Amino acid sequence: IQEILREDIIDAKSCEGLFRQMAGCELTTGRELYLCGKLYELIAQLNNLSERDLPGSVRYIHMAQNYIQSNYQKQLQVSQIAENLGLERSYFSNLFKKHSGMSPQQYILDYRLRKAAELLTLGGLTPGETARQVGYPDIFSFSRIFRKHYGISPGKYKELQT
Repeated sequence: IQEILREDIIDAKSCEGLFRQMAGCELTTGRELYLCGKLYELIAQLNNLSERDLPGSVRYIHMAQNYIQSNYQKQLQVSQIAENLGLERSYFSNLFKKHSGMSPQQYILDYRLRKAAELLTLGGLTPGETARQVGYPDIFSFSRIFRKHYGISPGKYKELQT
């Protein structure tokens, strides 16, 4: 149960009824004992959850990564991704960094550049075509970012890889 409670987000739909019962408790005498019993039921239910049923915050990170990988060609905003997941932007950013080791914005940039390198070598695209394919309408900013990441221009990278 300690591992479950360390999760940032606990997804346990089976516990919803218990929370409703606790919130709706109108007892005055014995209320504390009633709530204590419900807490024990809650702990028992959480203890019975398998890892498959309780992916916690990792599930949100995988959903965000899948979204980024499916939409990297578009203009992506971290706030939009967080909103789609039903999370607050700064909380989502901290959670993402905690689990992936990089910020969501850095992940987007890194993924785009990996795809760009792949398109330059395997796709046979020009640097300008590659820039547009990975979500950069401006070839100059794409070239600058690519050079900063790989240490050489996209054209030189393509030349060296073929």
